Amino acid sequence: MITELENKVKIEGILEEIDLTETTFNKDGRSTEAIRGSFTVRVETEINKEPKTLSVPVSVFVPKYKKDQPTVVRADYAKYHDMMTSWVSIAAGGLENADCVRVNNGKIQSNEFWGRNGQLVSTCRISQGFIDKIPRDKMHPEASFSVIFAVGDEPKYEVDKDGVETKRFKLRGLVPTYNGGLNVVDFYAYNPGVISAISSYWQKGDTVKAKGVLNFSYKTETYVPEVDFGEATPETRTVSVNELILTGGNSNPIDGEMAMTTDEITNALAARQAHLEELKNKKPASAPAPKASNSTPSFKDFDLGF
Repeated sequence: MITELENKVKIEGILEEIDLTETTFNKDGRSTEAIRGSFTVRVETEINKEPKTLSVPVSVFVPKYKKDQPTVVRADYAKYHDMMTSWVSIAAGGLENADCVRVNNGKIQSNEFWGRNGQLVSTCRISQGFIDKIPRDKMHPEASFSVIFAVGDEPKYEVDKDGVETKRFKLRGLVPTYNGGLNVVDFYAYNPGVISAISSYWQKGDTVKAKGVLNFSYKTETYVPEVDFGEATPETRTVSVNELILTGGNSNPIDGEMAMTTDEITNALAARQAHLEELKNKKPASAPAPKASNSTPSFKDFDLGF
């Protein structure tokens, strides 16, 4: 079975917004308290030598009590409770009064659900790690990641809806989770040297190690709306950007025990597909996912497109 490998996200910046609530969930037949929601960190940085203001949302779900000690409050629950009650965000107190934070050991995850049109929607999100409040003069703005994943398709330049290549070099990554699953996420590259190395050394199915930066930001674009008659007037709109940008890595794929095998990837993708079909058909959550068998498509046959 696939096991979780390196998947670390580090964020340092100013607490921009807090959207956390206390809730309950059912655990082993009893109601258990938890904190869930998200918070956003503003990071002033540069990406490809271009100044960027990032707004990085971090997803949170923390049970109140330790798993093996059901009367002992978890330290991270107490930390997020403090955030809810006493930490100051830009939204609540303004930029000058907001607290600065450091997030260590966050994780890259995929967030997948079925849209109303019946199409699978998949986005990337960052889950909580260890968070601390830090002095502003000790803050070094950063939004970076280091991750080991399997290459899910042949790396290539992205194409737009008209089939024209864009400047974004794209590859689909299969990031293993602690429970034997796979997060399917897209990575991008812009740097010519990085693109050249990926094209030369990485192939579908390779287990690779890479580092990069988060680009969770906004951009303004101009478009021409369709009209029934007359001349259309160009308009502008704000579009959210959600990118994992590769900035470096190891040229040689990982081998040995840390490398994911074709069978492991195939089985994990089959379980993922079964879970997605379960969600689509609204089957009971307890329904077991079908196991991969001789009739299960191999990894090379899986279509990872959305």
